[in-house]
Amino acid sequence: MVKWNGRHIRPVFCDPVRLGQEIADTFARGEAYFREPNLIVVQATIRDYMQAAVEGLSDEELEQFVTE
Repeated sequence: MVKWNGRHIRPVFCDPVRLGQEIADTFARGEAYFREPNLIVVQATIRDYMQAAVEGLSDEELEQFVTE
């Protein structure tokens, strides 16, 4: 959970391999598209990469996230 400008944002972190699996599974189920709100793709889902990703987001990018 990230607190930003009084809002609470829950990013969804995924590494490229897992994202590819998620997308393939979605299409294998016959769905026409893949969508994941608040998705951030990082090199590996370890704390350092996830923290760096959040810290690297601009206000404009954070504004686009779905809040809780």
